[in-house]
Amino acid sequence: MRALIALTSLLVMNTAIAGIGDSLESAKKKYGAVVEVSTYRPDLYPTSYIFQSAGAKIEVTPLPRAISRLDVFYASLPSEPVEGLLERYSGRSGWKSRPLAEPEFAREFPLFSTTTSKNRFFVADGVFALVQSDVGDHKLVIAIQSADYLAELHEYRKKKKGA
Repeated sequence: MRALIALTSLLVMNTAIAGIGDSLESAKKKYGAVVEVSTYRPDLYPTSYIFQSAGAKIEVTPLPRAISRLDVFYASLPSEPVEGLLERYSGRSGWKSRPLAEPEFAREFPLFSTTTSKNRFFVADGVFALVQSDVGDHKLVIAIQSADYLAELHEYRKKKKGA
């Protein structure tokens, strides 16, 4: 009986997961209806789907079919620790803060400064995150991407150029 309850709990939890590597449908189950579809510069960026949930704007980018990037925007600073937010949105545990000077940061987030105190870098199980504070109207911005996001983005752009 305990095994059945544990299995049922696991199955229910899995339907609510919408992290890196999961489907757009899983994001819809977790966050509700898409409030906006972003096709900003379709020659450079794939379509993203925007949700509103628990005081956050969540932008999900499936590339090609699975979620390979999530961007989360908070207008006010959440009380939950950053590692908890990273775990919730990515579907991965074991997030560790890493120095911005690490080569992985420059490789995964090449357009972002390694010298500003607004940027923080986190790594967990082949997934990378850039966490920024006080960016424009947002008190906290989280960008989470798979290890192969940049390669997939490159392939996407190559296909668009050839189309």
